[in-house]
Amino acid sequence: MRPGFNMGVDPVNYEKPQSIVDETLEFAAQFGATDLIIQSYLEGAIPGEEKWELDDILSLKNKVESYGCKIEAFENVPTRFYDHVMLGGPKRDEQIENMIYTIRNIARSGVSIFGYNWMPSRVWRTEREMPIRGGAKATAFDYKIVEEGLENGSIVDVIFETAKHFTESCLKEQVSTQSSIIVKNRISDNKKLNLSIKTNQNNE
Repeated sequence: MRPGFNMGVDPVNYEKPQSIVDETLEFAAQFGATDLIIQSYLEGAIPGEEKWELDDILSLKNKVESYGCKIEAFENVPTRFYDHVMLGGPKRDEQIENMIYTIRNIARSGVSIFGYNWMPSRVWRTEREMPIRGGAKATAFDYKIVEEGLENGSIVDVIFETAKHFTESCLKEQVSTQSSIIVKNRISDNKKLNLSIKTNQNNE
C-alpha cells in the first residue's frame, strides 16, 4: 500500500478551496504520500469557467511531478461545470459537451481516474465544525434533520434520471471511443447506483 494525499479543498470546509502550493507538495514528498488526488468542488487547482484545457492540466501535472509526486486521480470538477446536467436545466446539452471535452483532456494528460459527484448542492453536511477527539473539528451529517424533506419531494427521482442520462449518452457512447480513463460516480442518495465505467480506446 502506498500513502497518498487528497488535495484541493479544505479537509473540514469543502466550500473552501485549498491551493496546491509548493509548500503543500514539499510536505507530501517529505511525508512519502506521493500519490495525490486533486479535488475541485467550487474552484480548483485548474483554471476554467466551463471546462478544463489540456495545457492547464499538464501545467499542474508537471508542477506536481517536479516534487516527485504523481496525480493519481482528479475528483470532481467545479459544480458550475455540470449543474444543469444534474438538474435537467436548459444548458444540459452544452454542459455535457464541455464535460466530454474535460474528461478527454484528463485522459490525454495521462491521469487515468476521474471521480465526480452527482450532488447539486454538493457534499451534504448538517454541521461544519463538530468537536471530536482531542478538540479537533470535523464535519457531520444527521439524516434525521433532512429526512422529512427528502421523503416529501421528488428530487431523488430527478437525480437518478439525470445521472442515468449523463452516463449513458455521454460517457459510454462518446468518451469511450477517444479516451482511456476510469470514471466513477457518487450519487446524492442512500440508494446504491453503480455507474462506474471503464472506457478504453478499443471500445465501441
